Amino acid sequence: MFCGLSKLGFNMEYTKELAETYIGKRVIVSIRNIDENNVETHSGLWGRIDSVYEDGMLLKIEGGSEEKFWMLPPEFSWLEPAQHKFYQMEGAEAVVENVDFEAYFVTANAVESLN
Repeated sequence: MFCGLSKLGFNMEYTKELAETYIGKRVIVSIRNIDENNVETHSGLWGRIDSVYEDGMLLKIEGGSEEKFWMLPPEFSWLEPAQHKFYQMEGAEAVVENVDFEAYFVTANAVESLN
């Protein structure tokens, strides 16, 4: 599985000390999945940054996934300031409020699909 990141957000060098200032921030994550036939599906999740490490930020998931945690990459470029007061994932009943950041990722089974 390969993952591409959005590069529209902040351009700061990732350090654990700086990342600690993001603990408690709510992030909504949009994931575009591309399968081996180049068919796209979309999914998403949201939660709060629970803890930080040299190798990334741990998001405690509040909804959109059965998982309890999701690791975000060790960089800030994926962070984009939230554009809306409310969010609702396709197919989800929950309305997500008080979002601080949006993050967009693309996953694929082959790196060629990311182009």
